[in-house]
Amino acid sequence: MRMQSFNMACAITALAIGGVLANDSAAKISAGGIVLEKTDKVRMVSEDLYVSKDLVKVRYVYENITNAPQDLTVAFPLPKIAAEDVPYSYSRHFENTDFIEFSTRIDGDNVEPREIVIIRSQDGRNVTEFFKNKGLPLGPFNALWSYNLENDYDNIKMITLSQDLREEGLLIQDKDGYDRRAWSTEIYFVWQYRFEPGKQVTVDHQYTPITGGQFFLGDVTYDGWSFKKDFQKEFCASESEWTALEKIAGKQQTPLIVDLGYILQTGNNWAGPIGQFKLTIDKSDPRNIVTLCWDGKLTKIAPTQFQFEASNFTPKQDIVMAVTQGWRE
Repeated sequence: MRMQSFNMACAITALAIGGVLANDSAAKISAGGIVLEKTDKVRMVSEDLYVSKDLVKVRYVYENITNAPQDLTVAFPLPKIAAEDVPYSYSRHFENTDFIEFSTRIDGDNVEPREIVIIRSQDGRNVTEFFKNKGLPLGPFNALWSYNLENDYDNIKMITLSQDLREEGLLIQDKDGYDRRAWSTEIYFVWQYRFEPGKQVTVDHQYTPITGGQFFLGDVTYDGWSFKKDFQKEFCASESEWTALEKIAGKQQTPLIVDLGYILQTGNNWAGPIGQFKLTIDKSDPRNIVTLCWDGKLTKIAPTQFQFEASNFTPKQDIVMAVTQGWRE
């Protein structure tokens, strides 16, 4: 099936890389971290998802389809945050991992999920204990992870730390001799819930998506790499959309692009397809341009909003979209 790109009107200012959370998933906690699991006991009756660059909110309705109570560990995972991307892509630094103001309600009652942070090496090893033993921050946006690895640490400590990271395989030299961070951060919000037989349960999540930024570089190439080709591939931007972006970028001194996303495919871990699925994409301002890959028809329902609805929906792709705006606050 053909992936489609949707131009949601006209304008750009800031681009942020980042943040998406994911559909709820049944899970278990093991020595290696959280493992998402399928369940054939509870189905997702419906999902109503709203995505904008400033707010993501989702309402699920679940139903236990068995004749007995089902005790499940439920996990809501953020996408992996690569340490190498943080200095380039994210505009703010945080001292902890609780930076998205994540909230959960079950049948209207507030729930405090447990936050679990896992640091994983490039080759897949769980190196969280290494970070803890070295007194290193688990938060992916801590100021320590600046480009030069030299913020609040004296030179001797940084030399020792860099050596420790190399020995653990977490600093790897590239072909030009530069150290590259070779780990990523995984963050999960986890809670336990008993699904009673035949009863529908409503779960609401709301959070501020992770945002960062990169410059709109236009049609530039370097050593075989093309910004235009990468952008068009990732966000399914058509030639007409690209032309519109170039025109807007030409009017701005420092045009940026905001990108964000949402992991949908974990919705396949529940019993059967999603009964009723609704996706609303909000570009926040009529002057903005939004490009994304989406295998379905997005219908304009408001000056800034586009919507997709389906029955018995099986997610086959995650959402990654770019928002560009041509005005300054």
